[in-house]
Amino acid sequence: MNGGTMVDILKVDADALRALGQTLTGQADAIAGIKIAVAVTMPGSPVDGVSKAIDENTEAAFHALGGHVRKMAQIAGSGAKTYEEVDGAFADEFAVLARESPRPPRGARMD
Repeated sequence: MNGGTMVDILKVDADALRALGQTLTGQADAIAGIKIAVAVTMPGSPVDGVSKAIDENTEAAFHALGGHVRKMAQIAGSGAKTYEEVDGAFADEFAVLARESPRPPRGARMD
């Protein structure tokens, strides 16, 4: 294929995509480890219930964020693999096409 592989033509850096996926996975793991501890002790006060709700809601928000970051990591990793698979499949098909292309008859002029 003139001009390089499909990965080259599309300017895809599969290694960089994989590295991004690994970095995002690390970030998702770090986010998943976040624990919120709001300690307000005022028995019988509405503040006590609110402080517990802050814990639960904040941790739920971080959990959701970590889930989205993890999904982005998976997309980056599978994207790198997909580009490489498509590049390989196209190269295989071009090789078959080159072998099976009709050849001009002997002595035919190709002006």
